[in-house]
Amino acid sequence: KQWYQRRVAITAGIASRSSTPPIEFTSQTNILERSLFGSSTPMSPTQSIPSHSSYLMEKMASQLKQSQSELISYQEQIRSLSLSKASLSAEITNVSKKCGELEQKIVDLPLIKKENKELQTRYDTLLQMYGEKAEEVHELQLDLTDVREAYKAQIEQLLAKVIR
Repeated sequence: KQWYQRRVAITAGIASRSSTPPIEFTSQTNILERSLFGSSTPMSPTQSIPSHSSYLMEKMASQLKQSQSELISYQEQIRSLSLSKASLSAEITNVSKKCGELEQKIVDLPLIKKENKELQTRYDTLLQMYGEKAEEVHELQLDLTDVREAYKAQIEQLLAKVIR
């Protein structure tokens, strides 16, 4: 406001000393008013500045309310983004933990495969040995059956000799 008043006074002083017609002063004032206040109607020299001041105050109050609304909106966005950030940070922590576990499993995998191969070899060997032993037992059972039958036959022959 003070800047505007000084500008008008300086412009008025220049206009009174120069040979330019007073209409140019009015044009300069109108241009200045339009650029400062967005007014399309020229302010007459008789028009009072307080009415313009109240307009400016209303305009500034409106801009202040709009700025406050924007500020509240931005604060709400910040809160929302902070919650999202916290959630994503927790998710990143979980994923990083799982990634670490998987990396450890990848490191352990060759050792596990080696152990599995050794166990498979031992299993195959034991299975083969079991098969051989089962076959041997079967043969021994057959031999035992043959020996029993032979023993019975001998006993029967001896009994037949003794009875005769």
